[in-house]
Formats: sequence, C-alpha cells, structure tokens
Amino acid sequence: MGSWPAGWGSSDVNYVIKDLWNQKTGGLARFNGDDYHYNDYLYDSNAPTPPWVLTTLFLAYYYAVNNNASAALSLLSWSVNHSQNGLLPEAVDPTYGNPLPTTSPLTWSSAMYVLTVLSLRRPSSSTLSYAVIGGVIAALTLLTYAIQRSSARRLRGLESPYS
Repeated sequence: MGSWPAGWGSSDVNYVIKDLWNQKTGGLARFNGDDYHYNDYLYDSNAPTPPWVLTTLFLAYYYAVNNNASAALSLLSWSVNHSQNGLLPEAVDPTYGNPLPTTSPLTWSSAMYVLTVLSLRRPSSSTLSYAVIGGVIAALTLLTYAIQRSSARRLRGLESPYS
C-alpha cells in the first residue's frame, strides 16, 4: 500500500483536524455540535462534541499510510490511554478525557486499531535485514543448483556405455 499522491487530501485532513480536534483531551470528534452523549435521553458527557476513538484512529491510519509513524503511534497511544481496562470505547468525555459509559469495547474501533498497526512501515533497518536474508536465500539457491548440476554430471559419468 503506497502513499497517497502529494497534496491529495492533506488540506482536507488539516481542515478536519483544525475543526474537530479536542484541545483539552485530544482526539477527533465526529462533527461539530455532536450531542449524542449530551442530550436529554443520554446525558453521560460533560459537554457536546466528544472525541471518538474511531475517528481518531481514522486519522492515525491516514498518518500510517503516509509514512508518518510518529503521528500514527501518538494517536494509537492516545486511544489506549483513553480505554476502559484496555478495551477501546466508543467516545471520550470532551472535558475530562475519561471513556464514556457507552459501547465498550467498540469492535469497529478495535478493528481500526489493528488495521493502523498493520499499516505502519517497518524501519529501514528492517528493510536492510530483509535484503540480507534475501541475498542469503539467493546464494543458497545458486549453491544448491551448482551442487545438483555437478552431481548430475558425475552420475552421467558413472552410467554404463552399454545402456
């Protein structure tokens, strides 16, 4: 999975961060004025527009596929730090940062966490390790081929001229 072409989406992402990032607790809200947890029938948030773990992990995924591992890891850490005993919740209180007493674990958030981790690029030292391992495998393959050819020649030399 390669990076997105330069400039594609980055202005949109920057706008979303500017508009929906919670300055007190971190994390991205779903949309401005979101009162899902802050209304008459479900009043478990101290303010409207709570950050959601899932939307924050969408941003982490964006960073991961665009080779910004430090930003992706920071948001992955944010998600774990705002979990309920390691279970990723649906949303976080926008004032105090504690997980809201709603759906937890939210399976979609957990799946996005895993996808983001799997999208992180390996460091260049790993790339060098894979190149060395590949070189060793290629050398062993060539050596095996040479030994097989040599053995075949010797066997042909041992065959009876009358066969």
